[in-house]
Amino acid sequence: MEAFIIDQSYFEDQRAELRALMKNNHRRLTAIRSYHEHLEYKLRFRMARPNMSVNQRFQILDLVNEAAIKIDQATQMLDQANIELMKKYIQVNNSQIVHLELSKFFI
Repeated sequence: MEAFIIDQSYFEDQRAELRALMKNNHRRLTAIRSYHEHLEYKLRFRMARPNMSVNQRFQILDLVNEAAIKIDQATQMLDQANIELMKKYIQVNNSQIVHLELSKFFI
């Protein structure tokens, strides 16, 4: 009957791994947002140039819009990945609760 009892460190190891993945995603999101802010700053700086033609301004705006779409897609993907990691974290917690409840019957 002791085969059914899992060491509690198993659950903590799984949670630690998931926390590390979530932290990594958070760092990536922070880097993406920082890049986006830097891009906006450069856009304002370039658009403020008085010697720029209208065509050049539109080209810059097109590039910035394209970059913004890619940044938004990356952010959405990381947000979705975080949601999946949170679901797995909850599953680990629920599995541990079930395991603890069942282990009462085998002790």
